[in-house]
Amino acid sequence: MGMKNMKRTAVFVMVLFFVMNATVVAKKARISGMHTEYASNTLQYTYSKGVDVYKKKGLYRHIAYFGSNEDIRRTVLSDINGNVIHHAANAARAADLAGFISHIVQRNSKAVNYLLKQQKQSGAVCIDSGLFNVWETINAVLAVLSWEDVLQKDFDYFTKKALKFLKTSENNDGMVLHRKEHNGSYCLETSSEYIRLLTLLKTKTVSEEIIKKKSIYLKKQQIADGTWKMMSSEIREDLQKFPSVIAFAFRALSESGDNCVYEKEALLFIKNTQNKDGHWGIDWRFYGTPFYAMEPVLDVMQKNNKGGYFNNNIKKAKKFILKSQRSDGSWFFKLDGFKNLPSAELQTALALSSLLHCNVEVTDIRIQKGMDWLLMKQREDGSWRGGYFPVPGFMVRKVEDIYTTSKILMLFYRVYKDMITLQKYLESHPVSRK
Repeated sequence: MGMKNMKRTAVFVMVLFFVMNATVVAKKARISGMHTEYASNTLQYTYSKGVDVYKKKGLYRHIAYFGSNEDIRRTVLSDINGNVIHHAANAARAADLAGFISHIVQRNSKAVNYLLKQQKQSGAVCIDSGLFNVWETINAVLAVLSWEDVLQKDFDYFTKKALKFLKTSENNDGMVLHRKEHNGSYCLETSSEYIRLLTLLKTKTVSEEIIKKKSIYLKKQQIADGTWKMMSSEIREDLQKFPSVIAFAFRALSESGDNCVYEKEALLFIKNTQNKDGHWGIDWRFYGTPFYAMEPVLDVMQKNNKGGYFNNNIKKAKKFILKSQRSDGSWFFKLDGFKNLPSAELQTALALSSLLHCNVEVTDIRIQKGMDWLLMKQREDGSWRGGYFPVPGFMVRKVEDIYTTSKILMLFYRVYKDMITLQKYLESHPVSRK
């Protein structure tokens, strides 16, 4: 009798274990993220040694990526010893990818609608009193316009209304501060992004003459050491050479079809100002996170890396970003002494954008984990929580939902473009071989 009871107990424990495991797997399959659309209650989704792994009956389904020049991706089934069993058809992978792309478009359509609803009668896109109403409007329009062709919608009314607001926010030199009330001063970063926006609209509603006038003024502000002088009482003189400032200005001039007066000096400046950790500094006036400066700096480096000039910088930055990623796929830096902080959502978007500028493919598992996390954090109204701009003390609580949602939209548009390129390749090469 004792032996029979032990056997019955053992069987019961085994059944219980199976049910519990199935419940956990089913719960994971319900998570709203990149892999949800294709999750199955028979496949357990895990991450192992940085590789996308699905465990089933002793076999591991690896998503392997080959050929960095063409973003070739193929599926390989292997046993636990790594012996190849089967190469899946690329046509099947393309179908899976099409499903994910459709999911991304749907999610970002909600985010675009959120930004459209935030536009005020004045044309500004902002939530609160308008502390950063110019900066947020520029970023919101850039984000919305990036999805215009994909969503096949006309955002002309939204854009023209925003441009009217921005035009009335200019100082006598055509530059803008981060808010409408400028008192003659301007913010070089905000003005640079303004030029980028106008450049994007050059063939639509903005004349080339307007852009040229602003570009010439921006060029004239550059100093011989490669940096820019800033006419803003909002920024201390010692912070006017913060690396992001140089990168924003350099990028704006490049995209407008112009060149810096001291191009070599500017590139040398951002090359030499990277610190030993791999980033370009942290200051509360620049969102209190290292990824704020890294995103534009690495963008400039990636596009101007002739002869591998920035290879070591990019490698060092990539190492820092990957080392900083949290186990759930997100990024978050806490600035000591500050209660109001930008959200993990904003910092994750900036970190992922920076990582893509380090030549990391969108199919990389670290990128996918970050995107999964962001998708899970999207709110019902389509927005993402931005936290607060890290102003010292509690005198100002500047909500960053507009800027955060805009940056995530621009990030996902970059991902969307790369995924479309990959899908087309897979469709034109239906069978993959070792």
